[in-house]
Amino acid sequence: KRIRNSQGLEVILTGESPKKLLKTLKENRVLAVLGDRVFTEKGMRVKFLGIDTVLPRGPATLSVRTNAPLVAGFLVREGQYYRFFFQKITSPPASLTEEEKIDFLVSKGAEVMERVVMDYPDQWLNFTPLIHLQDSPSVTSQRF
Repeated sequence: KRIRNSQGLEVILTGESPKKLLKTLKENRVLAVLGDRVFTEKGMRVKFLGIDTVLPRGPATLSVRTNAPLVAGFLVREGQYYRFFFQKITSPPASLTEEEKIDFLVSKGAEVMERVVMDYPDQWLNFTPLIHLQDSPSVTSQRF
């Protein structure tokens, strides 16, 4: 955290007040959050790389509730250089309910991540195993 702060980045840790997240977006600043790890009990069941797993709903929830665009960022090594690129997640149809919009964004985000991982399979570092929901019969709903 100290190193990031020294470079002008503000770190908001999991468990800190969500007001800091909202303030960042209200000030029209960039807010980066991990979209491939669930750190709380709130996640959504998705198919990712052929596995039934769980991805976080937080980034999509912030996007829907603040009208901020949801953009995925990726860093890949190409030869001796690194390339950082972004891909906007398709916006949900306006006719959907808030919950449906969140579900839509999580699903579309999973599709974007999956395409990039398939393009660069040797560069996605997954330090924790994906949750295999087929091994967890107690999980029955899409959201939990």
